[in-house]
Amino acid sequence: MRLVTLVTGVIVLALALALTRVPSAQADGRAVPTTIIAVDLGAAAQTQHDRDVALTASRVIAESRKDGKFAILAYESAVLEIEAYSMPGTIEPAMGRVNGMLNRATPGASGQLKAYSAAYEYLAEVRAPSGSRLVVITSDGLDRETSDTRQRLVGYGSLFASQGWHVDVVMLASASPTARAYLSRIAEVGAGRAYDLGTLDGLKNLTGDSLGVGGKPAIETTLGVGDAALAQIEVAPRADRMTVTFLQEVPGASFELYDPRGARSDHVSNPNVKLFSSPSIAVLEVKAPEAGTWSLRASGGGSTVRADIQIDNPMKLAIVPQPPIPVGQSGSLVAAATINGLPTPLPGAIIETTIRDAGGKAVVYKLLDDGRGVDRIAGDGLFSVAVPATEVQTRYDVDLKLSWANYGAVINGRGSLQSEVFPKIAIESVAVEPMQEGGKAAVARIQIKVGEYPYPVKASDLTVRVQTSEGASVASTLQAVNPLSDGSAWQYQVLAAPAESGQYIATGRLDVVHLGRLFTATAVGSPSRVEILPPPPIPGTPMWVYGAAGAGILTVLAGMALGLNARRTAPSGYLYDDKGRMLYDFSRVKQTRLHRLLARNYVNCADVPGVGVDSGMFVFRKNGLELRYRGNGQSLRVNGRPASKRVELHDGVWLGISGRLMTYTVGHQTREAVAAQGAAAAAPVAEHEQIRRRVLPGFVPGRLPVQDAAPAATDSGQSAKSAAEARKDEPPTQRAASPAPAGD
Repeated sequence: MRLVTLVTGVIVLALALALTRVPSAQADGRAVPTTIIAVDLGAAAQTQHDRDVALTASRVIAESRKDGKFAILAYESAVLEIEAYSMPGTIEPAMGRVNGMLNRATPGASGQLKAYSAAYEYLAEVRAPSGSRLVVITSDGLDRETSDTRQRLVGYGSLFASQGWHVDVVMLASASPTARAYLSRIAEVGAGRAYDLGTLDGLKNLTGDSLGVGGKPAIETTLGVGDAALAQIEVAPRADRMTVTFLQEVPGASFELYDPRGARSDHVSNPNVKLFSSPSIAVLEVKAPEAGTWSLRASGGGSTVRADIQIDNPMKLAIVPQPPIPVGQSGSLVAAATINGLPTPLPGAIIETTIRDAGGKAVVYKLLDDGRGVDRIAGDGLFSVAVPATEVQTRYDVDLKLSWANYGAVINGRGSLQSEVFPKIAIESVAVEPMQEGGKAAVARIQIKVGEYPYPVKASDLTVRVQTSEGASVASTLQAVNPLSDGSAWQYQVLAAPAESGQYIATGRLDVVHLGRLFTATAVGSPSRVEILPPPPIPGTPMWVYGAAGAGILTVLAGMALGLNARRTAPSGYLYDDKGRMLYDFSRVKQTRLHRLLARNYVNCADVPGVGVDSGMFVFRKNGLELRYRGNGQSLRVNGRPASKRVELHDGVWLGISGRLMTYTVGHQTREAVAAQGAAAAAPVAEHEQIRRRVLPGFVPGRLPVQDAAPAATDSGQSAKSAAEARKDEPPTQRAASPAPAGD
């Protein structure tokens, strides 16, 4: 029954409070989160230590809100008031107010529920965005209250968390163990953090979370009155900031910081030094500290003290990213100290690396930036060292240490180095069958694998060379064995064209990008024996084979010739003289048998009696007759005109050859018809000759004129008589050659 009453009360309270604010989801997204510092004055007044811790916590939390808002909520049995502050420039007034209230406070009961309720209403009223916080500084765990009351306070923590707000609890030194557990529970359900300021660790955690300072302890001891502790601080070059956080359980101790030259470094004498102090915590920040050895001195008064040192240096020491090192090959390790990702030259610096394998075996190397060995350029900030080849695929842990010869400071870095199995190329010799000269044969086989697994590559990734045992190169090509769809294969045959018998050796090189690295692998094969067979002897072939082949060729040629000749036009037509007498019938030409078989349409002029031409040829075609006339001192006229050496003859054409006149006809003609055609053909010629006789006295057809020729007659009768008398003086042979008055 009591549990039901408790749950009902929490729900009613939550609903009532929720109605007083706009949900955080409706808050302005640009609003700055607000922090409420709730100081339990009644609990803090228990002891002076509690007052010091409460004031320290208030200052640390307010200092963390330099760019935001915070409010001071002071309460005892009732809430006194809530006062808001906006940063910057309001810390000292706020801390003055808290200190004054703490000095006036008296120990007593605390109104925890009222303080939580007031804080919730305030955050709702100012429409505090998600991320706002309530920090409660108290030691009151409601030890004497009922469990219902304590549960209601835990319910408040859940209510804050439901709005996106957080509840942090700072427990004073006087808090009981039961109260510490209870208050930690509230912070847990309130999505916040709990700090126990009864210990130096609690102070360190609060300072680190709020101000972002920390570091490694340089001093951690208990100092009696008049005691002192010393520590040295090594600062590396290029450091941005050094922070000393001094913690003490009981106020009374002090500390001093000295630079490498022995001068005291404080905020009064050095503008680069900033001090934040409270009764239990002091933070000294030095900007751009000088490289070298600094000194820290703590002196106390009966308290446990601790000094943490944090040095911020923009240099980051790391391995320069690189692809894995191929197993079986040596590699290199490159490291650099970078600022904003760029290598920084470090004159006088030393980088050492410790490489550990999976079994824990460690090897130490010194990296150099001197431009020698595997280091490419001196002074570029890249430190290198050669790494021996590994035989297995593995991962190495690498520790780096950067130091200087003139400083004791050290910067550390970590990384890893990977060795991987890369492709290998192997060349196998193959047995070569005896071959003829000029042929190609596979003289080797190439295989590419990664470990035990095939590794397909393109033929363009391979370079192969075939040589004789004397070193002479032989032309070669690659042939893929069972290629994939993209043309790559993991096996290739090496084809070569040897010119002579002997040993042939194939060498190969693979150039391929694997795991981000351009990788090269080479291999040399064992010799392959190649035997070149001599050409077959010619006498070994039976002569009848050549005879049969020749006969077959002749038969084919003869058949082709006969076929062509059968398609040629047979001689036909007639030759008549100018008197109508038939001189020759071409259809009865006499030819040899071979002539008729091979060239029956060709008739030599010498074979045609009566023509008087011994150097020429009649060629019969389907579309006519052609006379090919060579000349040899004889003249040729066609229809009374000089003719070329190739003349197309048609039916009825007249030919004048060496003073003779004849006609070619396709069909048989009567003598009268031929004579009439001859007279018609001779008339222009006779007229032409009469003109020539008048121009050239003493002209005789077929003869040149002479000097003592008779004067030309005045009429045609006299001209004819002179011509007849002139012909009487001609030799008989000359008169026989010119039977007709018409000449050429």
